[in-house]
Amino acid sequence: MIDLGTTEIFILGPTLPRKEFEQYSTRVFDDWDARLQRELSVSDYSVSLEVEEGSVTAVATVAATLSAVYLGISNYGSFISGLETIAKQVRGAGDYLAHRATAPFTRLNLPPRVRRRSGDLGRIRRLFRRVQRQEISIGEAMIEAEQIVGSDAREAPDFMEQLAATIISVGQHPQQLVLPMDLPEEIESGPMPSDELRPRAVSPNAPVVPRPRFRVTVWRESRTGKREIRITEL
Repeated sequence: MIDLGTTEIFILGPTLPRKEFEQYSTRVFDDWDARLQRELSVSDYSVSLEVEEGSVTAVATVAATLSAVYLGISNYGSFISGLETIAKQVRGAGDYLAHRATAPFTRLNLPPRVRRRSGDLGRIRRLFRRVQRQEISIGEAMIEAEQIVGSDAREAPDFMEQLAATIISVGQHPQQLVLPMDLPEEIESGPMPSDELRPRAVSPNAPVVPRPRFRVTVWRESRTGKREIRITEL
């Protein structure tokens, strides 16, 4: 499978009892998953959300097979526009996830930090731009593309054929193709947590009561698969 995109969210400060934290994590996952079910033009994919307490740190990833991605691309006018549309759908769902994850803590007035990674899909899309700018040759782009998808290439010859044809077309007619805006591999938003915002240290004379911290992992192996939950004490 290839990585279609990852969203990471950091919210400073909030802590919840174990049961509430589990309910919060599963609710955020269900909202995000429902958004993907409605909007993502990929027939099958896996999703995972890992939420860690202390402050709240959430990492959400969408992955799919090349065959499923190729079927999604075929709904659009070209290979490039299909990749761009799927990438936008994943980004949109990630933005929705960030909104849903941070909504319960808005009263704290602590802006979250959100990092978005475009994954393997973004790396493939950036190959076209690099070929168009003549930063790499067609042959070099082919090699990089095979490295990105790895062993998955064997299961989706149609995808690889269209990918190769698109790279060749971009290389042969660099001025005739209008490519989507070149987005960086990683985009961050929100302020970096500062020492002033971090919880103040407890006085050395004050009794310290250890409090367990938890990590909740929620995932689905396929679009129609069963939702799985694992809770780990840190």
